[in-house]
Amino acid sequence: MHNPRMVDPEYDLNRQIKAITGKRKKTDEDLREIERLEWYGGLYEENGVVVQPTSKVRKCLIEAAKIRKPGEGHGKSLVVHLLERAAEVRRAEEDRGVVR
Repeated sequence: MHNPRMVDPEYDLNRQIKAITGKRKKTDEDLREIERLEWYGGLYEENGVVVQPTSKVRKCLIEAAKIRKPGEGHGKSLVVHLLERAAEVRRAEEDRGVVR
């Protein structure tokens, strides 16, 4: 589950990634920075809080139900009342300076 904003070339983290990936010779530090930026870019955030879109959770539950019993009616009885749910994320101190 990856945030679709990572396909937007105007998104700030994508610009930072592009600056690093444009180098011919990438150091190990460059590769780690690319991974870190991609990880943070993939998070879903609302007002500075990491959230989990309930539409994604609902879809996961429906797909899991299809494994046990095939059929199309799995989502009919599943109701989700919130659009998103706050997620608890613990970060290392050095990662707090990431531009969002």
